[in-house]
Amino acid sequence: MAIFDLIGREGFVAAPAPPGVTPNFDHPESNGGMYMAGTLTTLCVAFIFVVLRLATKVSMEGRKIGWDEVLIVFALAFSIARATCFIVDIEHYGIAHHVWDLRLPLNRNTWLLHRIGDIMWPPGILCAKVSILMYYLSIFRPSKTFRWTVYGTLVFTICYLVASTLVQIFWCNPVAAAFGIKTPGKKAVCLDGYVTDLAIGALNLLTDIIILVLPMPMLYTLQLSRGRKLGLAAIFAIGGFAVGATLARNVEIAVKLKDSDADQT
Repeated sequence: MAIFDLIGREGFVAAPAPPGVTPNFDHPESNGGMYMAGTLTTLCVAFIFVVLRLATKVSMEGRKIGWDEVLIVFALAFSIARATCFIVDIEHYGIAHHVWDLRLPLNRNTWLLHRIGDIMWPPGILCAKVSILMYYLSIFRPSKTFRWTVYGTLVFTICYLVASTLVQIFWCNPVAAAFGIKTPGKKAVCLDGYVTDLAIGALNLLTDIIILVLPMPMLYTLQLSRGRKLGLAAIFAIGGFAVGATLARNVEIAVKLKDSDADQT
């Protein structure tokens, strides 16, 4: 049963507890603290890196802020907005609790915040990836092959993430149901969230790998000492952490496909 189907329903728990487990409505177990700590930590790290990038561009390179920097700021803004929805949902509306510990009716804001957060997800990723690709074009003197590879990656990235954003907006039929608004006389039909997230995650992983590998051959065309080239390669290799994070997320989603207690996990 989807969260939307539980909105406004009274008189019972959100889902039956497993055998031998007693629902705890007053002091439910929650993973919220762990999720909030991870979310706030990654946001702080992202904020620091964005500030350092902007400061380096202005103070050390002596250049004006370009579109790649503007886009990375937008990416950070989308991330903050999505994280805010997530944190408020944890603090006030039951996300990160076991579904059998949730007493109905669920607040409509549970679904609304979840949907708004998901809508923020693809544009944030889009801004970050386009920013990186534009940065590649600005720092390298690319060959025609490299330039067209970057352009092709740009087009592919824009297309699938714009499509992903539209999927998040038009998640249900009727559309109002995607935002927790029930239409009298019409049964809402919505997409399977985990399957869709897994598909988008797979495309994110593919483009993460492409973006990570793209600049490596170009490093050897730069007029730098071998030591500096290796240092620059190491900096780009940090992107491998992003690939690892995307892969870990996809594995988690795959596990959730078989998990009836998705709110808690």
